[in-house]
Amino acid sequence: MQELGLLAYTVIELYNSPCSKHYETLKRIFSEQFKMDDDGKTIISRNKEEISADSIQSPHDTDCHYRNKDGNQIKGYSMNVTESCDGESLNLISGVDVRVVSTADNDFLQNGVNGTKELFTETVKNIHTDGAYHSTDNQQFCKNEMQICL
Repeated sequence: MQELGLLAYTVIELYNSPCSKHYETLKRIFSEQFKMDDDGKTIISRNKEEISADSIQSPHDTDCHYRNKDGNQIKGYSMNVTESCDGESLNLISGVDVRVVSTADNDFLQNGVNGTKELFTETVKNIHTDGAYHSTDNQQFCKNEMQICL
């Protein structure tokens, strides 16, 4: 890793080109993964605790995030699909919400419900989710806005 850091630093110093997308990506990777030692001359790798979940995971997709969920290391995006649930009729997808993988599951609920309310004429009566969607804010949203409970 030290050699990679030295190489990245050398390229950054030699080819100072702020107009290049690739240059800016390399510069960001260096600042997220490496730092200069106290002497200002030695490049060292950052400890994993210092590296943010929104650090670059792929040079091909710089918006991609990282998440450790229940011991599973995940890179990429999270997706929430909202659909109708009618035992006597056709079930339809009312929304698809894609966000960075570090987005908490419970952050999807209110947008999903509000999007459904805009598409369907019938009132939302029940919401079926797993426990990851529960939060104090979502519970209050359901009580105030929907007059239903999770």
